[in-house]
Amino acid sequence: MSFWKGLLNRKAPISDPVDVDVIVSDAYKLLAAINTSLKAANESSNPEVKRSELDYARNSLSAIVELSSQHSFIKLDSLKEVEISIAGVEADYQKLKGKPVQGVTVNVGADRSFKLSENQSGRKGELVRLSEDIGSTNAACPYCSIQLPKFPMRKTKCKSCGGRMYSRKEPLSAEKRIFREDELAVFDEIKRLADGVWDSWNKGVQELKEVKDELAAEWGSSPDSISDGDAQWRVSSRKLQDAMMDGDWGLYVDLKFDSIVQLNSEGKIDACLAAIPECIYLSYTDVMEPNSLSLFSAGWDVNELELNTVYLSHFNSIAKPAEIKKALYSSKVVERYVEVYGLSIDEAWAKFTRDRGKYLRTLKNRNLK
Repeated sequence: MSFWKGLLNRKAPISDPVDVDVIVSDAYKLLAAINTSLKAANESSNPEVKRSELDYARNSLSAIVELSSQHSFIKLDSLKEVEISIAGVEADYQKLKGKPVQGVTVNVGADRSFKLSENQSGRKGELVRLSEDIGSTNAACPYCSIQLPKFPMRKTKCKSCGGRMYSRKEPLSAEKRIFREDELAVFDEIKRLADGVWDSWNKGVQELKEVKDELAAEWGSSPDSISDGDAQWRVSSRKLQDAMMDGDWGLYVDLKFDSIVQLNSEGKIDACLAAIPECIYLSYTDVMEPNSLSLFSAGWDVNELELNTVYLSHFNSIAKPAEIKKALYSSKVVERYVEVYGLSIDEAWAKFTRDRGKYLRTLKNRNLK
C-alpha cells in the first residue's frame, strides 16, 4: 500500500478547506475502487469478471486524472505501479481468452476517452445513446424554443415561459449544452459512466432497492414507504459487521466515518459523538497500516499526521474538543479495544490532540497566505 499513500499530494494551499477535503475524499474513494477492482480481478479465474474489473479500474484511473486536471491541488506523482498492475491483469485476461479483446472507444473531450467493451450493452449502452440526444447546443429555451440573447453560462430561468434551464458540458462529448430540469437525472448518470463510477453507483442503487424490499416485508409496509436513510443504515450495518469479521479495520473505520457523516446530515449529533471515538482510537492502533489514512494531507508531509485530515475536518465541525474527549473516555466500545490492543485512552487522546492542533495551525497558515 506504500504506493497508494504517495500517489496524490497537494500542490498548493487552498483557501477553502471544506471543499478541498470533499474533493480529495472523492479521489481517495476512486483510489480505493482501483485497488479493490485489481484485487478482485487477480483473484478471479472468470474472464468476464476480469474484464469487468479491469475496465472499472481503468475508468476510475481516468476519473482521477480528470480530477487532477480540474483541481490544481491534486498532483499525480506516479502512475507506473498502477499501469504495471493493470497490464498484468490484462495479460492474465488475454491468456484466459486466448486473444486480446478489442474495445469501442467513445471520445470524451480532448484529454480522455471512455471505453466500452464490445459486449457491454444494457443500461450503459442506452446511456451512451442518450448522451447524443439530451440537451441542446442551440441558444434557445429547451421548453418554449424562444431564442436567448446569448448562450447561458449557468443555471437560468426563461423569461418567456419560466422554465429552468441548466448550462453544462455533456460528459461524453464535452459539448456545452442547455439541459431541461427533467434531464438532469440522466445527465448525472451519464457523468457517473464517464467518470468510471457507474458500476459502483448502480450496485448501490440495486442494493438499496433489495434492502427496501426486505425491510418492507419485515415491517409489513410498501417498499416505496421505506426511506433511503433507513435502507442505507441496514446496508451500512451489514458492511460494518462484514469488515469486522474479516478483520479489515481500514474499511471498518472508513464505513464508520461514512455513518458519522450521514448522522451529522440528519442532525443526530449525539449519535455522531457515540461513533467518533471508534474512528479516533482505531486510527492510532497497529491494526491500521501506518499513515494509510493520511493519503491526502493538507500542506504537510503525510508522515506528520496519523489521522485522516478529512476525518479531522468533519470531527472539528461536529463537536468541540471537550465533547469529543468526554465521548472517548466514556465509550464502552473503546474500553474493550484497550483490553485487546493495549493503547491507552490517554495515549489515543494525546495523539488526537496533537494531530488536531497541527491540522488547525496549518489551516490558519494557509488562510493567512
